Amino acid sequence: MNITVENVESNTSDGTITVVHWRASIADGIYTAEAYGSVVFNRGEGSPALIPFTDVTEANVVAWVTESLDENLEVSLLANIELQKNPVSMKGKPWELYRTVTENN
Repeated sequence: MNITVENVESNTSDGTITVVHWRASIADGIYTAEAYGSVVFNRGEGSPALIPFTDVTEANVVAWVTESLDENLEVSLLANIELQKNPVSMKGKPWELYRTVTENN
């Protein structure tokens, strides 16, 4: 699973990162599944030492996001890909779908 950081929000007074917007994706050949979300960070007594905002790396933020994600996210994305490969439903107008199939044969 690939985690990318879409955006970071922080307090200007002390540089504390408060919100991270992320995207998770999995690809399997031509099939892809994505999830987008945000995680809110609150500092407390048990928080790790504050990294100065200018020293925070993408790797730091990805690690924080990864720690906060639901352990079932990857399972859900893989299930989405499986449904793309083996759909259990379809949508479209039958007369258009039928015409497209017969015209291509």
